[in-house]
Amino acid sequence: MAKKKKEKYIKERKSKSTGSVTYQVSFAYLDEEGNETTYNKSFSEKEYGSAALAYEAAKRHRDEMRHRLNTEGIEKPRAEYSVDDGYALSKKLFPQSVETFRKHDVQYIAYIMPIYGNKSIADVKASDIMLCLNALIEDKTDDTIRRVFGIWKRIISAALIEDIIFKDPTIKVKIPKSEVPASHRSVNTTLETIQKVQDAIMKYARGSDRYQFNAKRLCYAIRLMYYTGMRPSECFALTRSDLDFESLTISVNKAVGSTKSKRLTVKRTKTESSVREIPMTAEIESLLDEILDFQENEYLFADYDGNLPDMRIIGKTINYVCQKEGIDFTLYRLRHKFSTDMITSKEVDIRTAMELMGHTAKSMTLDYARSNEELKREALKNRKLS
Repeated sequence: MAKKKKEKYIKERKSKSTGSVTYQVSFAYLDEEGNETTYNKSFSEKEYGSAALAYEAAKRHRDEMRHRLNTEGIEKPRAEYSVDDGYALSKKLFPQSVETFRKHDVQYIAYIMPIYGNKSIADVKASDIMLCLNALIEDKTDDTIRRVFGIWKRIISAALIEDIIFKDPTIKVKIPKSEVPASHRSVNTTLETIQKVQDAIMKYARGSDRYQFNAKRLCYAIRLMYYTGMRPSECFALTRSDLDFESLTISVNKAVGSTKSKRLTVKRTKTESSVREIPMTAEIESLLDEILDFQENEYLFADYDGNLPDMRIIGKTINYVCQKEGIDFTLYRLRHKFSTDMITSKEVDIRTAMELMGHTAKSMTLDYARSNEELKREALKNRKLS
């Protein structure tokens, strides 16, 4: 059998206990200050699945680093790229809306930066990421844990793209389950709770006409979301032109949100299936008549000054009054209640419920008869707030 050619700058080491092979790329170079420095990077059989794959990876890396040294110089040893650097880089490579970046910043600063911000990306292991996530399980939800992991994924992906690192430690990460009881999705929001929320909103709106107006339009929105199952962002984007009193339908075709350049704007709905027509029942038509008499603006839920509804301010308002009154509630629970009511109703088939909510599911095949407007109208008839 031919002996394997000895490659320059690659050393082979074999474990005496396990017999597994590790290849180390190693060479000396002068840093920016003219000091001799040794570069080392290991590629193990255990990590790559076989000695042959580890060997090929070591050769590719050796060639790339030598080329970089000869053409550019190794201007910044990889050990100097911190997790903070990787996070900043990820924001440049993976643009998001202003609001999404704000949320990511909050979570990065709270859960990643204090312990790992100054750590070299090259030194980040799967165990580091798992320790970070495990620290959240006692008081954070599964959604929060997944979002923090998503930030880690973007940091590592950015470092891989820029050749700062050459292996993805997130592949080995097992996301832990939260120990927090099931989130608000499982809370049964009753009609009594919805009424308490509206009473609380009006209670804390005493004073100026501005407060009274903004509180009343929020109560109107809560009632409409209860009747229709619309997402909060869809409801607050509704305009007069979306209402057709001849065909008795509401056109859901946009949502309040943010973009890369604007924190507050109107944009397309969440998905293509979110664009839909919702039938008006007698209760919905009566409520919309009230809203149109109350609101002079084109947007049904514009604020006192005629501005587009700000979902952050609305969310803070709901949180404030509910905390004051000890009410466990968020706007999105109205949609969860609608979904639960529709699915558990023997009179509403799944396809009709999906279309009313603007959901799509590839697993729902032609086994379900396609809903029609009459079925959807019937499904909404039993929704009453009194």
